[in-house]
Amino acid sequence: TGLRSLAPALRAGDAAAAEVVLAGGHADARRVAHAEAWSEVRQLVEPWVRSVVSAADPGAALTTLGRLLVLA
Repeated sequence: TGLRSLAPALRAGDAAAAEVVLAGGHADARRVAHAEAWSEVRQLVEPWVRSVVSAADPGAALTTLGRLLVLA
């Protein structure tokens, strides 16, 4: 689990699957430092997730978001 698990759900525009990933947290909470901050990470990415899964073309929205993040 973790942020990488979100990609398939986002590309498909599957809000339910994205929520499962967000609610599941990170499987390696004891070994991965950022896993301990999952609640903060979730608060940060949830608005993006909602925007992508509600887009007419979720795959294109995800690609655009990726480009915007690289430029930031």
